[in-house]
Amino acid sequence: MERKINILIHLLFISGILLFSCKKAETTIAFSVVREISYGPDIRNKMDIYFCENHNKNTPLVIIIHGGGWVTGDKSSLVSFAESFTKNGIITVNINYRYPSNYKSVHYKEVMEDIGAATSKLLNLADEYHFRKAGFSIFGHSSGGHLSLLYAYRNNKSMLVKKVIAYDPVTDLTDTTLASVQGMEGLIQVVVGDSSINAYRDASPFYRADSASIPTLCFHGTLDEIFPYQQSVKLIQKLDSLDIPCKLILLENSSHLNNNDSSLVISETTAFIKELR
Repeated sequence: MERKINILIHLLFISGILLFSCKKAETTIAFSVVREISYGPDIRNKMDIYFCENHNKNTPLVIIIHGGGWVTGDKSSLVSFAESFTKNGIITVNINYRYPSNYKSVHYKEVMEDIGAATSKLLNLADEYHFRKAGFSIFGHSSGGHLSLLYAYRNNKSMLVKKVIAYDPVTDLTDTTLASVQGMEGLIQVVVGDSSINAYRDASPFYRADSASIPTLCFHGTLDEIFPYQQSVKLIQKLDSLDIPCKLILLENSSHLNNNDSSLVISETTAFIKELR
């Protein structure tokens, strides 16, 4: 089982590297970066803030969550996305978080705590760096897409986050077809930390979505071999039935995190974030 999980993590990590090496969308606004800001006690509780030139308290802000199969990966894999968003006039906060681990008793709830701690840190820094204190967006890819959606629907009690964007996410951990991917079943058990069906539902954005959910944008490759695109379809269908503003952009003939889609993802995400401030 451990070897199967390691194979899957390797595949997801390689996908993250491909995403990092993607071609950036054309941009024009200069930016600066404040790196390695601590938002908690763990070595992984670090974030980089990308400031666009002449930003102010009305400038949009997005928090981005890296992928890598939950238990690996790094914010460095999303540097090209962070730079592109910022050059398009969006303050971008690129965070690391604790990896789920049975040995360390860290599971998705602890990762939710990390994202919450990062948002709290942003509130503490807002006056010093002159940026907004509310109306954040959150963006994640792959497992980071799952975490972004889950935080938005489950932990966003103060409604600081107003929009969520997910790129090739998994939305329903109870989906038995996920077990067809080598190592996935064991990996999800580590993320959830409990094998009960109720625990899997609690960790699934699909089951957490309700009439109070926030506007949602999903991208998904139709040839995704890790998380099938139907994962995003069912979520968007549920949100639509609840009259939640939502949109799904299917990336035709694209596998998991196809780097050829990056320009489209960046441009559509930028427009979505700026749509309603």
